[in-house]
Amino acid sequence: MCQEIGVLDFIPRDHETNAIEAFKNSTRLLQQADELGFKRYWYAEHHTTPSILGSAPLALVGHGLALTSRINVGTGGVMLDNISPFQLAEHYKVLDSLAPGRVDAGVGYSNHKEQETQEAMGGVIPKQNLNYEEAMRSLASYMTDQFDSAFVLPKVHVMPMTEPHHIPIYGLVGSRRNAKFLAENGWALSFGLFLRPNLKECQETIKIYRQHYKPNASGQPPRVTVALYVITSPNYSDIRAMEHSVDHWIYTFATDKRQIFELLPLDDAEYYPFSHEEQQVVSHYQDAKVVGRPRDIQMELRDLKRELDCDEFMVVNQLPGFYYRSHLLSVLSEIRL
Repeated sequence: MCQEIGVLDFIPRDHETNAIEAFKNSTRLLQQADELGFKRYWYAEHHTTPSILGSAPLALVGHGLALTSRINVGTGGVMLDNISPFQLAEHYKVLDSLAPGRVDAGVGYSNHKEQETQEAMGGVIPKQNLNYEEAMRSLASYMTDQFDSAFVLPKVHVMPMTEPHHIPIYGLVGSRRNAKFLAENGWALSFGLFLRPNLKECQETIKIYRQHYKPNASGQPPRVTVALYVITSPNYSDIRAMEHSVDHWIYTFATDKRQIFELLPLDDAEYYPFSHEEQQVVSHYQDAKVVGRPRDIQMELRDLKRELDCDEFMVVNQLPGFYYRSHLLSVLSEIRL
């Protein structure tokens, strides 16, 4: 069983691949991860972005649970400014009733720039006026039927009401800002190193979280995941081109994720003419990537796990082409940290 590495799937669109093919490829990867013994597989939420298609992660979770038997399927994550805590709790509880014990509730909050974009297209719920902490407390209250939040109605219960069972809540962060809050409420923490490639900030965030952790009613111990890119290839000569393709995506994601239609194919990536501006942006993301031959990946992840003091990694499988993403799962399944 691959217990210390999970997969974070953006549903990338490959070169000359349509949306239907992209979803089919993602489903095949999920089923492969289930067969290989991975612990968890998450879907990210992004909107109006042609090259990644995870606009409805909760729908993807339901689909994925129906097609697998062992793996935890979750969101990495749902943005709390796009859905009410009550509605989100309904989704998670229904999903958990369909596949008990196999749902992970990864939740986050959009940054200010993204909120402006999504509000312009009608995707944000401004009328609630709940900040991050209020929304998280409300979500947890509805999911557990323990009404200790001032922002929920004690007699309003989320259906279905099931036997006491705690769906694990993961707070998605990119800085230390909410680490203490998540710890004091007994929730898990997932640091997006692929978004905030700062090892010192990641270390400090995890340190704060562990120092202040207090178990909630679930009794779960502290749990920390770190999300990052892993780049490898069965052919050593392809690794440079593979990294260039991921770097092209990283630059686009960091500057304007809506400007490209598909991932840069391997044949075009090796000699892609990065501009000075692109090189400057990408250079800041070296700590967000583990790059090397398959036999070297295990040692690098082991060293990083020790350095960060995390429990698991969530690997952003953003390699160009289904064949390479599938090979990456095979490589990761052999790793023991």
